[in-house]
Amino acid sequence: MSLTAQQTGDMIAKHVIALYQSNLTSQANVMNLEFVSIQKDVLTVKRFAEEIYTSPERYSQLTPIQLKKEGLGYYWEKPLSPETSNVGTNSSVQLTPDLLDRLARSKYLEPLFRQSLLANQNLVAMYYILPDNAWRIYPAINLKEEVDKKYFLPSIPITSYPFYTKALPTDNPRGDTIWTDPYHDVTHRDWMVTVSAPVFSKDHKVLGVVGADVTIENLVNNVLNTRFHLSNAYAFLMNKDGRIIAVQKEGAKDVNNLPLSQIVNDKGKEKVTDLGDHRVLLSAFIPATQWYLGYVIPRNEMISPIYDQTNQDILESGKRIINQLTVMSFFLVLLCVAITFVVWNRLMRPMRKLIAAFSEVSAGRLNIEMPENEIVEFNKVSQSFNRMSQQINHLVQVLDQRLQEKEILQQELLSLNRQLEFLVNKRTEELSKANETLLLKNRQLEEMENSRVLMLANISHDLKTPLTLISGYIDAICDGVIEKDQVSDYLEKIRHRVKSLNRLVRDLYELSLLETKNKALHYQNIKIGCFLDQVKEKWHVTHGDLLHAQAVCVFDHVSGAERDADISLDVEYMHRAIDNLIENAKKYGDKDKPILVNMYLKDRFLHLAVCDEGPGIDEEHLPYIFERSYRADKSRNSKIPGNGLGLAIVKEIVEAHQGKVWVESKINKGTIFTIRLPINTS
Repeated sequence: MSLTAQQTGDMIAKHVIALYQSNLTSQANVMNLEFVSIQKDVLTVKRFAEEIYTSPERYSQLTPIQLKKEGLGYYWEKPLSPETSNVGTNSSVQLTPDLLDRLARSKYLEPLFRQSLLANQNLVAMYYILPDNAWRIYPAINLKEEVDKKYFLPSIPITSYPFYTKALPTDNPRGDTIWTDPYHDVTHRDWMVTVSAPVFSKDHKVLGVVGADVTIENLVNNVLNTRFHLSNAYAFLMNKDGRIIAVQKEGAKDVNNLPLSQIVNDKGKEKVTDLGDHRVLLSAFIPATQWYLGYVIPRNEMISPIYDQTNQDILESGKRIINQLTVMSFFLVLLCVAITFVVWNRLMRPMRKLIAAFSEVSAGRLNIEMPENEIVEFNKVSQSFNRMSQQINHLVQVLDQRLQEKEILQQELLSLNRQLEFLVNKRTEELSKANETLLLKNRQLEEMENSRVLMLANISHDLKTPLTLISGYIDAICDGVIEKDQVSDYLEKIRHRVKSLNRLVRDLYELSLLETKNKALHYQNIKIGCFLDQVKEKWHVTHGDLLHAQAVCVFDHVSGAERDADISLDVEYMHRAIDNLIENAKKYGDKDKPILVNMYLKDRFLHLAVCDEGPGIDEEHLPYIFERSYRADKSRNSKIPGNGLGLAIVKEIVEAHQGKVWVESKINKGTIFTIRLPINTS
């Protein structure tokens, strides 16, 4: 009977320990979610810091910072309110314009700092540390007070502390988030652990470190928040090297005597360790930080009430059976011969059933129930046995129910985890897309404004020069400065300047219509051969009407059936585009060499290439050559006439035909402008 009670107690203890282990694993999963959330916030700040420091032109609105120098040589910025960040430096820092610019630029990180602290109750501070021993921290700290109370030592470089050095490539070559061991903070916040990550430039140079602080007090109050009803039970937190990070006060003296190395050697596996002093050590792994959460629970206090009650019921039943058997044996001795048959039928049969029932219980089958019989004493034994069996069976059912509840809780936790990850990822994507859209719009507005200012400046210059000359000529004629026989020459000069102004106005008007799509082109299907003949007829070996114009040689490489293919064109405007390219080649090409126009078919596209052997165009100007009013001659005092709109008009006309135009040029060898137009496929 004692053996049965012991087996029952061991089985119940096994299930109770499994429940505690399940609860510990659930706690570790919840802690892992908290730590992963903090790591994601640090990575978000890291990526944004890399964006603002590697693309400074996108974040040009900087508020100058006002730093105050204290007697020990350090600088700091007095906070405007507790809900802002502020900056500070060590005493060895030299305030250069570059450092002040980088400190001012770090102000862009403040909203992310604030959002992270609101979302994570365990965080107490976030900051960005520059390699120059300067930093920005949120919430703002009173640096002078921290120095006066001997918490912060301005003579010690801030970059020498573990929250900075642990994140550097020497200890963190992959540039991931990394957790420090507990250390005494440089402020009044006492013991601390920090998760930090490095910020890199495009060439993988360290630009700084982003850090987030969690106090040991917060870990104990918010993370190790399990409360045990058992005496001498406690929870603790340990790093991957077996060093204690935090422990509940009940285990402060005992925790260092535990076999913690066994937990570390199992490398993240759940482990149940019998401590040999009627206590059990349970542990679970936290992947995000590679820490361990542990419970120490007294074994006997978990199962002793159940074991004692079961053992007592079995012993009492045994005593009753022995007493009843003794009485009945006495009667059997007196009436042995007379009632042998009665004793055999009425006594031995219930006894066998009782013995068989105890055997079933010993085998672990607890749903056994003894039937009633006509012997009162055996009925009491049966009733005691049935009560014992029902109580044990009830305990087993309760344990099964707890196991089912545990499984349901695990499923709910997994579901909540997936929902949380989905919402976080979705929100991150939305913020990223919104940020990209805002940056794109800002760039577009800036480019449009720069283009408008440049165009107005160029147009103003192109209008001012001829108008000034015309006004000067007219004033000279009216004042009689010019001789009468020279008046006609000056009137011709005035007429030439007026024609230049008319061309400029016409080009501006046409370019505006093309760019705003307000000019409706009149497309018509025309044979390729017919169109090429028009080009040859107009330009082949002509002499032009401009001074120093070169001859134009047109080479038609299209023959046979290719000439009968159709192409959809606004013929007038396409001639205008070709004319602009040829006139451009005349202006900038070698005056002693001809201009070549090559026309050929390739991959179902018609190509027209205008080639000159002029001085060529520098490679740095090629990407902008088709922009409005752009001229490689930045002084705009070039002796070559032009307003910089011809190539922009060519680009708009060609793209309106679903075509493409590009330029190839080499210094001192010449320039080739090529138009590619699609041929009708039907």
